[in-house]
Amino acid sequence: MPLLAVLIALSPISSAHAHGVIGKRFFPATLAIDDPFVADELSLPTVSYVKSRDGTETNLSADVSKRLTPDLGLSLGGNLKLLDPDPGKSVAGFDNLAVALKYVFLRSVEHETLLSTGLDWDVGDTGARRSVLNRSTP
Repeated sequence: MPLLAVLIALSPISSAHAHGVIGKRFFPATLAIDDPFVADELSLPTVSYVKSRDGTETNLSADVSKRLTPDLGLSLGGNLKLLDPDPGKSVAGFDNLAVALKYVFLRSVEHETLLSTGLDWDVGDTGARRSVLNRSTP
């Protein structure tokens, strides 16, 4: 893993272009509202850890988004779920593949407005069945 970090740090950097700007207004992505813009992005693994009286659940997820046109983008996402029930046997596996399309249908610099819509689909039966089972299922 440290070797990967060194390779990323030493890799050549191309120019970066800001997205999320209409006129003089910047539209940031937040926890409550997804990024309304189409962009080329890589979300490096995100880790979440939840401990409850039933045990622990750890999720490792990553997403990649690709701009197909200036107004249309495609995203793919994956999630590795680690369940450690108490009591019980630990289980691990991938959730279903997440596929999303996003389309920007209105962009007005004059009104500093952007409207986009999206379609999100979790592709059924692409993940490990044992990882998507609810802990309360016998």
